[in-house]
Amino acid sequence: MLSLIVHVRSLKYMVPCAMMLLPATPYFLTSAALKLLSAALPRRWYRWGDDFMYTVYQSMVLFFFEHCTGVQVVLYGDDPSKMPPENIIYLSNHQCTVDWAVAD
Repeated sequence: MLSLIVHVRSLKYMVPCAMMLLPATPYFLTSAALKLLSAALPRRWYRWGDDFMYTVYQSMVLFFFEHCTGVQVVLYGDDPSKMPPENIIYLSNHQCTVDWAVAD
């Protein structure tokens, strides 16, 4: 019984891993279909679909980090949609494993 508990406890990282990897296949297939369909459609439709899929992906990443790991992700600063476009350089010294999500 003790070895079963130890084995189940060692698999606790499989659930978060599966949550992040299982949506990859449908996301890839949808992205490929969107790319094929957009060849005959205006470019702005492809951009809209691509932005929508990226927003869904980022929402899933934030949901994972906030609800499955118990980490509270706090984003602050100026709203980029209300600012003129500009080039930036973002540097991160990787103090935590969520730096890539915040930068993305």
